[in-house]
Amino acid sequence: NNVTEPTIGKWQKIKNFLRKFNLFPSIPPSTNQYDIRNQRISTGLFIISLIIIMATLITYNALINITKTITIDKPTLTQYLDLYSTHSEILTCPCTIISIGYKKFIDIEYTLHQVCNSTFVNNNYIQNIFLQNSLNTTGFPDFSVTYPYTLNALALFCQLTDNILSDSLIQFSSSRYLSASVTPKQLFELQAQSSFQQFIISRINDLLFMMQFIRDTTQANNFFSGIFTNYYFYLVPANAYPPVSISLPVPFELSNCSCMISALCTEQAVIYDNGNNNNDPFIVPGLYVGCFIVEALLQSTLECFYNQTCLNILQSYGRFSSSMNVIPLNSSLSSRYNTTSTIQELVNELMVENWNLSIIYENYYNGCQPTQCSYSYTAKNNAIYIATMIFGLIGGLMTILQCFIPRLVRLIARCIWKRRVVPEMSFVPT
Repeated sequence: NNVTEPTIGKWQKIKNFLRKFNLFPSIPPSTNQYDIRNQRISTGLFIISLIIIMATLITYNALINITKTITIDKPTLTQYLDLYSTHSEILTCPCTIISIGYKKFIDIEYTLHQVCNSTFVNNNYIQNIFLQNSLNTTGFPDFSVTYPYTLNALALFCQLTDNILSDSLIQFSSSRYLSASVTPKQLFELQAQSSFQQFIISRINDLLFMMQFIRDTTQANNFFSGIFTNYYFYLVPANAYPPVSISLPVPFELSNCSCMISALCTEQAVIYDNGNNNNDPFIVPGLYVGCFIVEALLQSTLECFYNQTCLNILQSYGRFSSSMNVIPLNSSLSSRYNTTSTIQELVNELMVENWNLSIIYENYYNGCQPTQCSYSYTAKNNAIYIATMIFGLIGGLMTILQCFIPRLVRLIARCIWKRRVVPEMSFVPT
């Protein structure tokens, strides 16, 4: 009983406090019980409304997903790479300059096949063989006749492809890369490599088209070779005057082919002993003779040029002596081609051995000049944001409720009073 009575007394005090609690007392305080009751009803309704509204706002802001946007002004390349590593799918960095020349961020170098830097295409060496060949007593199809022309054609192919490559690289470097926003490094490098490869392929196709056009035109018009490799001439009769010249196509009996039908007729190159030592003819491995020097060369390989023994026999049979040291091609060097690759296969690749494509991403990024990077993501509001928002709203919310609720209570009370009083007055006896 000693414990229960104080407890009951405390609850009674709390109950009385809540019953008399009034947030809207009139000034001066009113003694009208009707007004006091309305003020206390307004107080309860105010507290309940405030709690409900605050709970609703807190619950709503805690549950909804919001989009947050993070912006970084003038990001450095390091900052961009860090941002991309964590926000690759949502990161955007608009470029200030959307068109950038390839020459600003791509450095391209190439190396031609080693034959293009060898003795075999050296002008002094070729001219020396031409001079010695003028003393040759044999005729076509002896390879000693066409050998210097073959080397000269090979040198021209090296020079032609080198010129095409130089001009093409200048043209490619002057073209421009377009990007509205910063392109990620890996994608950028793939796009740059692809653009360059497509450009080179188009140059190769242009060269092959022009070569094929010239070859087809030559074949269609039956042009005569300047060194009589496709047609030979003789006078009929030999002692007649004036003599009558007759031309006949050169037959290639081993391949059962005639230059009148096809300019692609070829046979294995054979060279006879000019020293009259009655040695057997030397079949030069990989090299061919044909209706035209170029056609035969395109079907030939360089395998003899890799072999010192083959070169020695070729020099000996043809009696080609030179002050220049003829060094064979190095077969141990790493190469994209085989020793048995045809010249046509080399020309199909512009005789390029290696490409060195250096893409400098930093130069591209600096050229793009992004002024800012931004990314957006969805998340829940944190407790600090919710608390700040509630404290920001509570003052205005309380002011609105303080103005609205008392008036609403008085209006409702007046309506109730009228409904009670008016019917009673209508039944007052006269």
